[in-house]
Amino acid sequence: MEMIRDIWMITLGVLFLALIVIAAIYRKDLENHPEMGMIFMILGFISTFVFFGGIFIYLGSALARSILGLFT
Repeated sequence: MEMIRDIWMITLGVLFLALIVIAAIYRKDLENHPEMGMIFMILGFISTFVFFGGIFIYLGSALARSILGLFT
């Protein structure tokens, strides 16, 4: 169950990063509509936490399981 949650978090992060790539491609159009640029910037900020949070939670839980396994 943990792995499914972590994969979902990483998938959300990748999807948000794809939005940032789209924003970079259509940067000229976004200059005419600054409110769209702000939306993409907020999504990019969220994607950073979701993407790296998913990776660090997965690695942290694996490390905790291995450390706790040493004492059992």
